[in-house]
Amino acid sequence: MRITLPLAFPALAASSMYAFLAAWNDTISALILTNENQTLALVVYKAIGTTASGIQYAAAGSVILILPALVFTFIVRKYVNQMWGGVEL
Repeated sequence: MRITLPLAFPALAASSMYAFLAAWNDTISALILTNENQTLALVVYKAIGTTASGIQYAAAGSVILILPALVFTFIVRKYVNQMWGGVEL
């Protein structure tokens, strides 16, 4: 555990980041499968073409949708950089 887990942790962080982003942006499945309990991504998607003010609601919803993904990405960034040997660009 003391040897294998620290070596595997950056790969686990990277795969969790990709899984989180794929699940977070899963609008097409929500569009097909939900009718009553819509997700926020689906509400933003449907708000674009409804009214003239729909674009403002879509922009605000997009900001709300991207914030958790950005926070998660910046938290996991340190561990993903460890996969590359801690190289600084």
